[in-house]
Amino acid sequence: MKILLTGGTGFLGKNFISKNYNNKRYQIFSIQRKKSNNNKNTNYISCDLNNKKKLISVINDINPSFIIHFSWQGIPNFNKSNCKKNFKMSKNLIDAAFQSKSCKKIIIAGTCKEYEGIYGYGKESMKINPHSNFAKTKKKILQYLKVKANNNQKIDWYWIRIFYIYGLHQRAKSLIPYCIKKIKNNKNIELDNYNQANDYINIKFLIKTINHIAIYKIKRGVYNLGSGEVKTNLKIENICLKIFRKKELKEKLHTKLPYIRACMKKFYKNFGWKPKENILKGIKEIKSFNG
Repeated sequence: MKILLTGGTGFLGKNFISKNYNNKRYQIFSIQRKKSNNNKNTNYISCDLNNKKKLISVINDINPSFIIHFSWQGIPNFNKSNCKKNFKMSKNLIDAAFQSKSCKKIIIAGTCKEYEGIYGYGKESMKINPHSNFAKTKKKILQYLKVKANNNQKIDWYWIRIFYIYGLHQRAKSLIPYCIKKIKNNKNIELDNYNQANDYINIKFLIKTINHIAIYKIKRGVYNLGSGEVKTNLKIENICLKIFRKKELKEKLHTKLPYIRACMKKFYKNFGWKPKENILKGIKEIKSFNG
């Protein structure tokens, strides 16, 4: 199976490539702005997503049956101007995918931020009205994808609303890598809000989800990807401290801030499984990998 991937040098893309390094089912073509050396089953293609004409040419040359769109340039810059650029690039990719005669499936990474202003369980059927530039842009991309899909029923599309994903190759300033680094260097962890609670999900479940879609016939549409549980920043810090056998902080009795967690009923109904998150084990694996 030929897979076209964007964002191969980012957190999500690196994990997809490394986890499928020995996957004989796949021949991966990673589109990026700078050329890299090809490896065992990944071919790196130099192409700017702003160049729609070249992008169409590349897709027609490769003839992928599966397209995965992880790219979001400029992270962590989510200002209006950068979001506008990313919308254009996503639009170019969607246009190129739907004009392709070979493409059968497309996956695009959404975000739990689309549920901004909603608290408790986020359900795919909910009407969303996000307010941040990033979330608004993701919503626009989803709307554009739906319009294109309605005009081309031959391509199955999947919008994966990813919650607070963690794992190897994550940005150093993200909460878990930050805590691990501080503890390793015997420095104090300084967090802005210990009360903040988020739904954490290991990136291995995203890779499993994609591989499942690649192999099986899954109903098209929007799917949450989370654990369905939340943990406070204080809890995450204490898990990290426990792994390093450091003294944990005492839990304080206070009201938690409003939070959003993933409702996984639709996912389970269509995939036949759902993530069984073990964040202690997941963070241990990160610690072991980093030494």
